[in-house]
Amino acid sequence: MKARWALDHYGIPYRSLAYTPGIGEPWLRWKINKWSGRVAVPVLVTPTETLCDSFAIAQWADAYSKQPEFHNLFPDNHADTIASWNKRCDQLMAFDRNRFVQNVPKTPELKRQMAPSVLLWLPFRSYIAEAAGGIAMTQFLNKWKDVADVTNLDQARSTLQQLRAALASNNGSYILGTFSFADVVMAVAVYVLCPPGGKFTVIAKGLPTTSPDLYDEFKDLIPWADSVFDKWCPESTSSVHCSNTWKQAH
Repeated sequence: MKARWALDHYGIPYRSLAYTPGIGEPWLRWKINKWSGRVAVPVLVTPTETLCDSFAIAQWADAYSKQPEFHNLFPDNHADTIASWNKRCDQLMAFDRNRFVQNVPKTPELKRQMAPSVLLWLPFRSYIAEAAGGIAMTQFLNKWKDVADVTNLDQARSTLQQLRAALASNNGSYILGTFSFADVVMAVAVYVLCPPGGKFTVIAKGLPTTSPDLYDEFKDLIPWADSVFDKWCPESTSSVHCSNTWKQAH
C-alpha cells in the first residue's frame, strides 16, 4: 500500500499485476533479473530501472513528479528522518507478520488461504489447498527468518511510543509538523497493528483482528491514522487495500 499511495499521490500511471507468493517467485525473479537473495513485492519496473522496495518506489515517484500542484512527500532536508520512520514501519510490519505466521499452523483455514486459488478447482480441494498452503508458509518463514529474529513485542511497543511522542511535539498532527511520507508509513503500520474495523482493515479469516498486546495501549493512535487516511490517501489506493502486486510504470 505504501508504494501505491506514493504513485497515486503523484498521479503516475502504472499497470499492476497480481503476484502469488511461492509459485510466482520464479517468474518474478526472471522479470527483475534477480536470481539470488530475497525477492518480494512491491516491485516497480520503469523504462530505466527496477525498484524492489516500497520506500525506493516512493522516492522515485517523488523525484519523478516534483510539480507545484503536488504536496511533496519528502520535504527538503528530511530524507534521513523519513527513512528512519520507514525502517520503524518495517519493524512493526515484521512484528505483525510474525503474529500471522504463528497463527497459521493452528488454523487450517489460514493454510488454505495461502494456497494458489487455482487449486480450489481440484477434487479434494480443501485438503490439497491446506497442504499447499503449509508448503507456501514454510517458504515464507524461511524467506523472512532474519527479520523475524530481530523483531519483538518490546521493540514494537517502543516504536509506537516514539510515534506518540513525535506527534505530541507537533500538536498531534504530523510527525514532522507537515504531512510527509513518514505519516504515510506510520499510519499504515497503526492500521495493521490496531485496525479500527473500517474500510482499510485487511485481516485473513481465522486470524485475530488485532494485536492484543498493543491494541489497548495504543488505540489512541487510531484517530490520528484515520485523519491521515481520510485527508491524504488517494481513493484509488484505498479501494484496493494491500494486495500482492508488482507494478510497471508507463
